[in-house]
Amino acid sequence: MGLEKFVIVFDSPTNAYYAGQNVTGQVQLLLDKPKKIRSLQIKFLGKGEVKWTENEEVRQNDGNTRSENVVYSSDEEYYTFKYNLAGGANSELELPAGQHNYTFAASLPPLLPSSFEGEHGHVRYSVTATLDRPWKFDQHATAVFTVVTPIDLNYNIHAKEPVKMEVEKSFCCCWCKSGPLQLVLAMPHSGWVPGQSIPLTLELDNASNVTVNNLIVNLEKAEVGGCHSNLTVEVPVFVGTVPVYEAPLAGPTDAPSAPPAAPGVDAPIGFNLDGTQSLYPSISTPLLPTQTDVSAAQ
Repeated sequence: MGLEKFVIVFDSPTNAYYAGQNVTGQVQLLLDKPKKIRSLQIKFLGKGEVKWTENEEVRQNDGNTRSENVVYSSDEEYYTFKYNLAGGANSELELPAGQHNYTFAASLPPLLPSSFEGEHGHVRYSVTATLDRPWKFDQHATAVFTVVTPIDLNYNIHAKEPVKMEVEKSFCCCWCKSGPLQLVLAMPHSGWVPGQSIPLTLELDNASNVTVNNLIVNLEKAEVGGCHSNLTVEVPVFVGTVPVYEAPLAGPTDAPSAPPAAPGVDAPIGFNLDGTQSLYPSISTPLLPTQTDVSAAQ
């Protein structure tokens, strides 16, 4: 066969890195016989793509209109970097049979968009290793990794502020107007990180003559009976990677410690929800096709 294994292995156990961090790992090859190549190149790519379809009325050449599905799409490149791990464009070398491991490293810019997977688009980061072979088709191995741009909510004034939202409404039936139905929602702050539970305090003052059937529906409504419309309160939240520091209650000799510092570009550090530090983000890379099958083209 020649090439039995051609894979990319990251040093991060979750295949995730912070923006500004070095992406490191190995390209691993296993050969059952010697193999001639020009070069082994590695390329890093960060790219965003979006695509969706809308039904629109399109005017025809005869002046009439008809309904058509119109596809909108776009893409943009955020990061690219490539170099040779072995050989070069004008060289030729023979790799002996056996295991070959080539280490790689590339520094990510500090302000990259975080990885994202959505219904109509995505932001993805990948590494592709290419074996450039003389007089034969090139062979490729690709792996995806996740990028997390640290957002320290402690440096966002609005994310640390307490939240209190009040809404009320009155109900009409024929010529009568009821007293107000008042709903108050409170949170200790509006900034949160994935994995945190958001504590909500809800107060309901029903001075109307309409029965409230449910207090919480999808975390946003007071559901009323009859033909009346529900009372809704919506509160925007900030989502970050470093949680808002909440000082513990100090005892007679206790003093609250300082909040965690924001991750730096030179040595970004992540913070778990229990306060411990981690070199790599704890978020897992999505289950996408990460390795190219090389067995078909030897």
